[in-house]
Amino acid sequence: MNAFKNFLTQMFPVFSDVVEAIADAGGTAYLVGGAVRDLILGIGVKDIDIEVHGLSLEKLDGVLKKFAKPLHVGKQFGVIKTNFKTVNIDWSIPRRDSSGRKPEVEFVPDMSLKDAMQRRDLTMNAMAIDLGKLDGATSIEKIIEDPWDGLADIKKRKLRAVDDKKFLEAPLRFFRVMQFAARFEMAPCDGLDALCKTMELASLASERITEELVKLFTLSKHPSLGFRWLKKIGRLDEFFPEVAQLESVEQNPKCHPEGDAFEHTMQVLDVAGSLKIGNGITDVRSSQEKLWLTLSSLCHDVGKFSTVDEGLHTHGHEKEGVPVTKDLLNRFDFGEKLVKKVVCAVRNHMMPWALVFQNSGAKAYKRLAARIHPHLSMRQLGLVGLCDTSGRMPRDGQIPKDWDATCRLWTEKLKEFLKNAERANVVEAPEPPVVTGQHLLKFMKPGPAMGKALKKAYEIQIEEGIHDLDTLLSKIS
Repeated sequence: MNAFKNFLTQMFPVFSDVVEAIADAGGTAYLVGGAVRDLILGIGVKDIDIEVHGLSLEKLDGVLKKFAKPLHVGKQFGVIKTNFKTVNIDWSIPRRDSSGRKPEVEFVPDMSLKDAMQRRDLTMNAMAIDLGKLDGATSIEKIIEDPWDGLADIKKRKLRAVDDKKFLEAPLRFFRVMQFAARFEMAPCDGLDALCKTMELASLASERITEELVKLFTLSKHPSLGFRWLKKIGRLDEFFPEVAQLESVEQNPKCHPEGDAFEHTMQVLDVAGSLKIGNGITDVRSSQEKLWLTLSSLCHDVGKFSTVDEGLHTHGHEKEGVPVTKDLLNRFDFGEKLVKKVVCAVRNHMMPWALVFQNSGAKAYKRLAARIHPHLSMRQLGLVGLCDTSGRMPRDGQIPKDWDATCRLWTEKLKEFLKNAERANVVEAPEPPVVTGQHLLKFMKPGPAMGKALKKAYEIQIEEGIHDLDTLLSKIS
């Protein structure tokens, strides 16, 4: 079922009575913003924004109260939130905003649709559908209201600002362009590029930027498009200097036909972005897992800048990449837990292939699983390695004759890595320690000495394969 038909048959009936009541009260309800864009693109609608013309905020509130308990979150901006049978909707009325960080809001119920859409960021987000005209509609293009030619821009795969002046008044729109360019694989037009090249962004809070970056990393099949756009307009070094400097890191063409370390990183990032959510060997399990995997792909080689030598070797780049990764991620608001996961991936991203090509035994797999716990599992680390080895497409786009075979080889090596981890019983978690702190309380108090004893017991357990409690206790006493 296509997105528009699904909306008509499953989602709209949930709140169609409310739309009819709004019409009876003298108002017109328009579906606006990203929902309209997504319906045109054939994407399932998740967030619904409805702008009501012809009613005051108080009258709209009165109508909504007949169907659900409105949440007056954002009411000062003319926004009322409701929930109808799990469908969350933001209802609003047309408004004018003054410029500045704390704009004054003027509600204008009788504003024309064109003027109402003028305050939106991009033309593809400045379209509307009169929900009262949905009855009998067979095509979204026949009922769409498009005062700023957003439909034409979507067909051209172009991002264009609705109003240059208003665009500049909201700095966060810069990062919305970045993530939209990647998510929808659309190119900002020359005019939008010019706006963003000099747009003032110093006032932006890191958590707001992070919200847009999370969308880029989790919703894009080709997240690199956002970073390539930053590079194009000359602002990559401003926000991601650790990534920008990789362009100067040459790589051995025998191993990296794609070119420099920046190009490699972009390709690795896109491999991670293209992985689907599922239960397969090369699937991610959730959007949160996709987030750390794409972040890990972005950061995995940042240590190469300080380690590359005349022979184009980068020995130790994994270790050198740890503080660089921390600096990069801590400028944003990803959270300590996520940062630790990414740092762990960067530090150990070469290990899966080291174990496979060295024909390492179960002990090595158990040691690695314990080392990366609790931040990563062996399955997750294997995904990082797979993305790394897959991001090596020649820059000229000419696919090598043996490319499919090469991709199959690395997938097979990942399977081998995971199969060996499975034999060692450490795919998702390390081997549990036989000796715990509870066992040692009979002999010592909690503290550094106990920690040292527990570590020694676990090492003996792994290295000597001993799982008998009494034997282990005797070896550390």
